[in-house]
Amino acid sequence: MDVHIFYKMFWQVVLLAVFGLAVATALSGVMAKMVFVDYHWTWFEALLFGSIVSATDPVAVVALLNDLGTSKQLSTIIEGESLLNDGMAIVLYKIFFNLAFSSMTATEIGLYFPRVALGGFFFGLVAGRVTVFWLQHVFNDALVEITITLASTYLTFYIGEEVLGISGVIAVVMLGIEINSLKTSISPEVEVFLHR
Repeated sequence: MDVHIFYKMFWQVVLLAVFGLAVATALSGVMAKMVFVDYHWTWFEALLFGSIVSATDPVAVVALLNDLGTSKQLSTIIEGESLLNDGMAIVLYKIFFNLAFSSMTATEIGLYFPRVALGGFFFGLVAGRVTVFWLQHVFNDALVEITITLASTYLTFYIGEEVLGISGVIAVVMLGIEINSLKTSISPEVEVFLHR
């Protein structure tokens, strides 16, 4: 994915990933509530089901689009939406799970969503910059570069989820995008290894 096109098309990607997923979750939840009547689901349980089934995975579609020679912008929008969609689906799942099975209030949910989603976004950007800073100080040592790259991924997820209470998935996605945008800090040999 071309990171520069991703940043240029960022708001379209966010529109699809956030609002598109919310609409798909709502429609799937309404359908589940009406079709699975025998389960006696509450609306929150139906929306919980909707958040699970609404996540998309367009890997085959992107490969086909690339083979057909479609525009780079379209492929980037679809890839970017897929990356952010997974993290947003997990956030929506947690919200509807808490609404269905705990005593979170609407105010707490209203504060939870931006904190988790935006926190993951910004923490991933910062973690990406720190990782790139480390990588720029390594000279021609593939093992160290690979170790830093893999360790930063796991650390970003763990610190995001367990320490900060934000979306580790969104943080790791943004970490990867940030490293990719500044990939000149990775040696060519390691870049080949990381793409395998």
